[in-house]
Amino acid sequence: MKPVSLSAATLATFLCVHAFAAQVDVRVHDAESFRSAVAFARPGTRIFLAGGNYGGGYHFAALRGESGNPIVIANADPGQPPIFRDANVGLHFSSPAYLELRDLVLTRLAHNGLNIDSNRFEHAGGRGVNLGGSTGTASDF
Repeated sequence: MKPVSLSAATLATFLCVHAFAAQVDVRVHDAESFRSAVAFARPGTRIFLAGGNYGGGYHFAALRGESGNPIVIANADPGQPPIFRDANVGLHFSSPAYLELRDLVLTRLAHNGLNIDSNRFEHAGGRGVNLGGSTGTASDF
């Protein structure tokens, strides 16, 4: 499937129309379009982040792919990674399932660079989570 690059305004419409597709590739270039892409992600959605500073403070609850059809958040260009920095928290996922994070950079985050947990009502948090090539200092994780 050919990757698409959409503004945050049209991203929600695109993902709703393609909700039944097995795999949807979405390219994002800023914090707003990243939040929108994750909010509308379904099993098989692959979100590719353009290089640059995405800041931090992201919290996503119940982001769930499926076995064999994960949700992927990845770097679009190995030469220009997306960087999460200069915030208290970088990425926080509550009760995710079948989520892959690839080649992201987390640095200069005051409390947690990456937090993956389950909520108190559900014990399946973090099932099928894969971290591939992401980097950060020990204090960021």
